Amino acid sequence: MYFVEPAAGIAVVTVLLAAFSKILQRKMINKEKMKAQQEEMKQIQKKWKELLKEADKNKKEIDELQTKMLSGQTQMMNSTMKMSLFTLPAFFVAMWLFAQWYGSQLITSPIPVIQFTNWIPQGLTMTPGYYETYFSYYIVATIGFVIVERIYDLIKKRNKNAVGKVEMKKEVVVEEKKIEVVEEKK
Repeated sequence: MYFVEPAAGIAVVTVLLAAFSKILQRKMINKEKMKAQQEEMKQIQKKWKELLKEADKNKKEIDELQTKMLSGQTQMMNSTMKMSLFTLPAFFVAMWLFAQWYGSQLITSPIPVIQFTNWIPQGLTMTPGYYETYFSYYIVATIGFVIVERIYDLIKKRNKNAVGKVEMKKEVVVEEKKIEVVEEKK
């Protein structure tokens, strides 16, 4: 039993789940903080590699750096794990619904996907089951949302820069008017 064409139904649910996941990611993960942590991790790793060259002399410093690296990695993993608390239940509900609606059907997919039998790729096919269709659509939807997100961030950054330039021009005009008033008083 299904309400719409299987490929279309799976595509709609997949896009909704991908959007939900992307929105959660934007709300729950602070990109600036994550980038700062990654930069800090790179610096620590660089210093750690240098200290390893003379490991006998620098054991205490190496241990301290390893502790910092583990702490930083744990913080980054925690932020992504929090997201999983929301996305995994939604995924399991979607898989259950697909099993109820499209259970044993072969689904014609407009996107050819690799069909796996015993985890050995068998080649491209246009008739996968619902789970293969879901994963192929999810990859496409996620790539699409990443592209949209990058464009959105770029536009937002350009608008922010444009507003900053306008404010600077206003400040210059105000300063010029102050200078004119001072010159008139003289």
